[in-house]
Amino acid sequence: MKRSAVHIQNFRSVKDAIVEDIDDFNVFIGKNNSGKSNLLSAIHAFFRILSNGSLVSSQPVIGKLSDFTEKVSSHPISITARFVLSREETIKILTMMREERPQIATALEALPEDLSLSIRISILPPPQAYSFVEEITLASFSEETRNWLLLKVDLASAEELYRNDQEDQGAQRMRETAYARASGPSKCCVQNRNIEIRSPPL
Repeated sequence: MKRSAVHIQNFRSVKDAIVEDIDDFNVFIGKNNSGKSNLLSAIHAFFRILSNGSLVSSQPVIGKLSDFTEKVSSHPISITARFVLSREETIKILTMMREERPQIATALEALPEDLSLSIRISILPPPQAYSFVEEITLASFSEETRNWLLLKVDLASAEELYRNDQEDQGAQRMRETAYARASGPSKCCVQNRNIEIRSPPL
């Protein structure tokens, strides 16, 4: 899978920018403070957010008020990346879709071979400051007007996913605390001194 373009909106000094024709080696040229580093930071944040494998990330690498253009948080930060799919990757994705939804197998056969995959991530401002995968689409390179929506998450659904994620994290912390208390005394070394931590009786 090869990156071909990125679209960044409302991130620091980048109000709205599209970088196309991305290749294996790319050079950004511009004056100091023109936004080159912010472009790279946005791309880095995109992949960091995706790396957790979840639709929602409650701790994205960006999302402070200072990350929003002119600190105006009425609109989310939006980062969209487009990838060129190899023939093998296209077959793999279509196979997964057939297995997930056999009823669309006939429709999938009509898809062209020259496909790109686009993923859009939105990052909301504080106090929540979470990110979510807003949209995933397939598109044809030869016919740019043709595209197929694979996933669409609206804000209400994202908020519900975020609340569920927070509840899951809270439950996990409670389990970890209960386990730590039940496991008895433990020892650690701080500044070359042995400190014994005793768990209160349950």
